Amino acid sequence: MRLISLAPSNTEILYALGVGDQLVATTHFCDWPAAATNLPKIGGWINTEPEQIADFKPDIILTSYFVPEPLRSWSGPGTLLHVEPKSLSEVMDSIVQIGQAVGANKQAQNVVETMQAAFTELRAQPPAIRPTVYMEEWPQPPMVSGNWVPELVEIAGGQPVLAKSGTPSRGFELPELKDADPDFMIFHWCGFGERFDQQTLKKRGGWNDLRAVRNGNIHALDDSLLNRPGPRLVEGAQRIHAIVKTFTTV
Repeated sequence: MRLISLAPSNTEILYALGVGDQLVATTHFCDWPAAATNLPKIGGWINTEPEQIADFKPDIILTSYFVPEPLRSWSGPGTLLHVEPKSLSEVMDSIVQIGQAVGANKQAQNVVETMQAAFTELRAQPPAIRPTVYMEEWPQPPMVSGNWVPELVEIAGGQPVLAKSGTPSRGFELPELKDADPDFMIFHWCGFGERFDQQTLKKRGGWNDLRAVRNGNIHALDDSLLNRPGPRLVEGAQRIHAIVKTFTTV
């Protein structure tokens, strides 16, 4: 089977299912696992060339969230498979769906069960005090992380603020954040990896008054562990857990 993945999350899922060797092309954003970086690249989410896709003669073209305009009425080779999970359960459903499409049903079930077991283990290790946590997906304007991220925070032992699982990431006004006044702030900006400049907060009027900023409870996490709906969300939750368990009221 010849597969094309137009989203990093789908690429990671395919490798987790053991069918990465069937990938014939991915996007420039597909950088994990390392083997994915060696595959031919056919642009990104918004600049994929349909002529390039046709050249690879795919059996399945996997998309997620954004579908390039040329593919919305695709009549070339290959069947489109689109997944767009908004919650943790939907992430797992999408893994099963992809597994069924590529003939890896058993592997998909194993991946899902492994994720569920890891989440159960984290839930069994709650901190003595569950701190409130603000998660930021994008800096300009600041957007609180939605979709599956609030659930990851809860699994990790924190209490998410300004967002609920299954709801989109969104902008907000500062008074709303001041009312929540979270214990921790975790930044995982899309496309930034672990890069984060605390000077950014100093340029945001009023943010220095927030408890997390005053106490230095500011952290950055690799966005690929939280923003990509795939198996590595487990590692993202583990990283959050390592942060929130350090909380003290002293």
